[in-house]
Amino acid sequence: MKHRSSREWTGPYAQTLSAVNTFGQLIPSRPRTQAIFALMLVGAALIARAADAQVTTVADTENSATVVQHPTNDSRLSGDTPSVIGTLRGQAGDREAAHPIFWQAGQALRNVGITPSLSLTQFYLDNPSTGQQTGNHEALTFIAVGADVDLQKMVGFPGATIHFQQLFAPFVVNTLYGGQVGDSIVGQPSPYAPQKAHLTLFTWEQKFLEGRGTVEFGKSNAGNYFGVSVCELPFGCFSPILQDAGQINPIIYANWGARAAYKLTNEITAQVGVWKSDSNYPNSNGWNWSAQGPQSNTYLANVTYRTDPQQDRYAKKYELLFFYNTASHEGFKSSGPITPGPYKGTSGIYFGGKHAVWHPDGDIAGTPGPFSLSVFGNFTSSFDQHNAAGLESTGTLGLTAKGILKSRPYDTVSARVSYTRNTASEQKFLEQTNLALGGTGYDVGRNEYAIQLDANIIVTPSVIVSPYIVRTFNANSWLMPFTTAKPSNGIAYGILTTFLFDKMLGLSGN
Repeated sequence: MKHRSSREWTGPYAQTLSAVNTFGQLIPSRPRTQAIFALMLVGAALIARAADAQVTTVADTENSATVVQHPTNDSRLSGDTPSVIGTLRGQAGDREAAHPIFWQAGQALRNVGITPSLSLTQFYLDNPSTGQQTGNHEALTFIAVGADVDLQKMVGFPGATIHFQQLFAPFVVNTLYGGQVGDSIVGQPSPYAPQKAHLTLFTWEQKFLEGRGTVEFGKSNAGNYFGVSVCELPFGCFSPILQDAGQINPIIYANWGARAAYKLTNEITAQVGVWKSDSNYPNSNGWNWSAQGPQSNTYLANVTYRTDPQQDRYAKKYELLFFYNTASHEGFKSSGPITPGPYKGTSGIYFGGKHAVWHPDGDIAGTPGPFSLSVFGNFTSSFDQHNAAGLESTGTLGLTAKGILKSRPYDTVSARVSYTRNTASEQKFLEQTNLALGGTGYDVGRNEYAIQLDANIIVTPSVIVSPYIVRTFNANSWLMPFTTAKPSNGIAYGILTTFLFDKMLGLSGN
């Protein structure tokens, strides 16, 4: 994650490059971290298998998958209210445990309008050969605890739901991993959570006009509803232009905001929203109710088109988004040789989509084979050459195969290519900063490219393993400009493991 702007995030590196290297000696060794991580996975998987021993397979409901961070399969999984990080919870939900431990308690809570959520996502990231400082790794644990409260069931208030989620990060190894890699594709999305707890969601959602209209306000992240990931593995699929120049912030950080959506047809939804952008993140926990430091507003408007996979074998979803952030920013925040801005406001456009394009049995009714191929992609462009992100455009294009093995109809494998392009002013900054620090010249081009292979493996109905491997080309110094080292092209890999404890234990009422 590139926090606030590239200069504010990487500024400390200008004075502490030696400290970065020293820190690598202080963190637990790679074998020790891997051993701890492996023991956590084995233990949790054993518990999950015991809880999910009896399984009933039902019809496939979604041609996609994702990591969790949203409570339940409620109204927020509708076309106008997507989940926080994609749809993996919905995919795993196609295979429910027959007799989870707390099913009766979960059902009793749902009967009075409360749907609890409890999940854990474990990250392990490694860069053996790419970036500026190779051979580093990061391990991170996110625990999400929350609930949806249906006020119509609870107190008779029609169409109203309260959403709440608190995120904990109890286990973190090497928060400097992103800066050690230092580029805009592998280093940028690396989780950075200096605080151990974050309020990620606390909103009132109100539906009206028989559910066609929605208004929601409170503390949330705009990425829940705008610029929603189209990748099966959403990690690394969000555009840093939206997060940094648009200042919607990484997904775990909540800000005050409001949105209004209206379903024009069953497939087309129009939506507008405004969020207060807090420049104090990531050093905030989400519970600050007053402004902390410089503030700005982010305005967003989108139109989405999506079809129901139950009705359309070639399910599709598209989103067109415009954004504008009001913040005044300097083009560069460095004491180096370049004169700062300032510049007023940043705007841009995003387009993303996913479309199922092939089934081996074609359109034959009544014979829905599990295998399918889908094309997905996104493109983000800033209208401003002097934006705070320092990126002119980013893009991804990929192909997903679902149900390659008949015995595993819910697993997915995806291949994708990605690129980022620096703005001309960012490129000039990188070149002149390299010379100012005594380097021989920054000769990396404006474009960085990468190819990635990833998968979502449904181990049990409530345990999803998501490995990935990525190869970079023309790796840049976008995230770590204060160095004379030339970044290496190479390999990075990782594995994300998600445990849906609410489903495993029956707390979601299934």
